[in-house]
Amino acid sequence: KLADTANLQLDYKVLTEIERQKSYAALGMFLEIFLFTTVIYSTLILIDKENKTFYRTLTAPVSLRSYMFQNILSFLLVSVIQVTIVFVVLKGLMGIYMGNSAINMYLLFLAASVLAVSLGVAISSLSKSVIQASFIGLFIAFSMGSFGGCMWEHETATALINNIGKFTPVYWIMEGVCKLLK
Repeated sequence: KLADTANLQLDYKVLTEIERQKSYAALGMFLEIFLFTTVIYSTLILIDKENKTFYRTLTAPVSLRSYMFQNILSFLLVSVIQVTIVFVVLKGLMGIYMGNSAINMYLLFLAASVLAVSLGVAISSLSKSVIQASFIGLFIAFSMGSFGGCMWEHETATALINNIGKFTPVYWIMEGVCKLLK
């Protein structure tokens, strides 16, 4: 009887580790795609500049600060909706393991949405055109995702990649994912 119990526990640990690896990969891909989409739709600020909508606010009763605040708030709202829909699909429909606390994982990705929107707005404010912002944003998002551990776990990466990745917020988010999945 004791041997059967030990075998059952061993099988459970192996299955749990496989589910944890699948979850880490799914959440990492989601974070990478999330960074890409947020950078792309935050270029709407540049589109407003090209269409002169941005400059019309100078003559309108709306202040530039209010205009930018409303834009950033709308980007955050879209990000929150995106995170919510993906979590409902991943957890509810696909049954992806979210660790002991799915709410903490959800809150972690809401914090990631603030990061993604901040990155997109910063790139859009420093770029001169939509194409320039798109290329720079996609390059930075891909680099941060690669070094941050979206594509592989930190334990499997080289020391150099991990040391570079520690300077990116994506690394911190994926470290949180790893801790929440254990």
